[in-house]
Amino acid sequence: MIEEHAQVIKLDNNPQFAWVETQRQSSCGNCEGKSSCGTQVLSKVLAQRSNHVKVLNSCHAKKGDWVTIGIDEQSLLSGSFYLYFVPLFTMIIFSLLATIFSHSLNLNSIMIDVNAIVFAVVGFIIGAWLTRKKITSGAKQYQAKIINVLTSNNTIIDFPVSSTSTNH
Repeated sequence: MIEEHAQVIKLDNNPQFAWVETQRQSSCGNCEGKSSCGTQVLSKVLAQRSNHVKVLNSCHAKKGDWVTIGIDEQSLLSGSFYLYFVPLFTMIIFSLLATIFSHSLNLNSIMIDVNAIVFAVVGFIIGAWLTRKKITSGAKQYQAKIINVLTSNNTIIDFPVSSTSTNH
């Protein structure tokens, strides 16, 4: 489980969800090569930005509570696979099919390239649509959730959180 601390900023209209705010963190402070690294410059610019995330409110947290949120590693990996690979794959396949089809019609090279570009864009859009459909159909699997509610003195209040993920 990948975990992060956050603060509940508002409760959603649906009581199952809450909106939390997290702070972007960088590991540049712990790196020995930070003095000669260009990434540190970017981390300084982006370090204090916050993210607002909709999470499952399985612990019935209230506005203002500090919480620990988490997402299953396998869900993150499979979601990343769908997010990056599927649109890229469909874009390439559509472009190749358009090129083959254009050659079979004996089109000139400019029309072959135009068809390849147009079908690549169409393939990317279809791949993005398929990815969105896949990820939203398993919404709870890919949804971060509140694991613990922290009090103001940073003691953890344990709540039983049912795990619906299975190891394959």
